[in-house]
Amino acid sequence: MHSQEPKEILPLRFDAITISGNIATGKTTATRELAEFLGIKLFLGGELFRQVQESKGKQVLGYAPRGVEEDVALNRKIAEAIHSTIHMRGKKSIVEAKLAGFIAKKDEVDAKKKGKPYPKVVRILLTASPEERVQRGLTREKEQNSKITAEQLERKQDERSRKDLAAWRKAEPDLIGIDPMDPKAKYEGEEIYDIVINTDNFSQHGTVVEIIKQLEEKKLIEVKEEKRTTDFSSHGTIFPKN
Repeated sequence: MHSQEPKEILPLRFDAITISGNIATGKTTATRELAEFLGIKLFLGGELFRQVQESKGKQVLGYAPRGVEEDVALNRKIAEAIHSTIHMRGKKSIVEAKLAGFIAKKDEVDAKKKGKPYPKVVRILLTASPEERVQRGLTREKEQNSKITAEQLERKQDERSRKDLAAWRKAEPDLIGIDPMDPKAKYEGEEIYDIVINTDNFSQHGTVVEIIKQLEEKKLIEVKEEKRTTDFSSHGTIFPKN
């Protein structure tokens, strides 16, 4: 888990943002850069996963073989961390995890049923075509296995996705019949995601720019003029002036 103290709070009309997405959709990089730009707390589900695996002396590569039961325990631990992060009083946050959007939506619906207030959460899903995800993954995978082919990696990604879904549904029975990686996924008749972005034609930095644009369009943030040309993470500027 990674946390940082806010450096500058823009006018923000939400309590938390969740960013979900499949393997190689760019969600972790987007979450880091967006948190830095907005100056808010950051939680990375992938980092918590790696910490747990490393503490057990286990392999932490993205497609390392793991049993469903092991993933169930990890997903429950991550879900608990997501709950606590979203409910931090007086502290806005951004949460990255594959199930973050679903968990936030389920909690919101359950709170409504009980007549209880729930934080304003913006749920974002990043997607990419299977072909694009394979190409992105090849660079990382070839560092471990220079002979791996695109076809082999595609099979690995497909297998990981199937195992993920099985583990998610075992950890969260309400997911049965729902694929949280589906942009049109609904929970009890309500769409899970507020913003869906296909990242195929965006650079990593371009994805962040698109998220910020859509947040502005929905009047969820207000970017100060001087902030629009602020450099961060050595990736250039947000909204370069025309």
